[in-house]
Amino acid sequence: CQALMATAGHWQVARLGAVGIAPTGYGVDAIAAKAKFKRAQRIMETHLAAHPADAYIANKLGALYTQSDAPESNHYEKAIELLDRAVRSQNFDPMTEYELHYHRGIAYRHIEDKLPEAEAAYKQAIAVPVAGLLKLGAHLNLGALLKMQGDLDGAMAQYEAAARIDPTAPITFLNLGLVHRARGY
Repeated sequence: CQALMATAGHWQVARLGAVGIAPTGYGVDAIAAKAKFKRAQRIMETHLAAHPADAYIANKLGALYTQSDAPESNHYEKAIELLDRAVRSQNFDPMTEYELHYHRGIAYRHIEDKLPEAEAAYKQAIAVPVAGLLKLGAHLNLGALLKMQGDLDGAMAQYEAAARIDPTAPITFLNLGLVHRARGY
């Protein structure tokens, strides 16, 4: 925002605290009824076949794979392969870089022997220079991963970081409470 204001000082920038519209057609049932996941997957796979260096589309397709309810058991592995290739390309802006690491964390988290890779991916996402509010999900996911592994101090640190970013997010304080409870408080 500050960079924008420096180059376009006549603009007025506002931050909305709540969603201004209520979108329709994006609920689980609506998406399933119209096969939106399959359509998006087909479109992005076709695009990537023609433009394999497009890290942005690779990121979005990798994220789609992590959300898939597809019966094939390798959708997380497919996501990781695609996202890792996009990261190696170094062909992205900071927001895409953040999302690539964040989605890698999600994919690795679902493969039992890849939890260290998930932790590293979330930490890489947090290190990317984007707005703190955008990093909230990475802090929460990393906190949950660390708690699951028994690292209560690490989990606490992530939830405290999330609370500093958005002190109004109830999920953060629920998780802080769960860590305190696990500590015996």
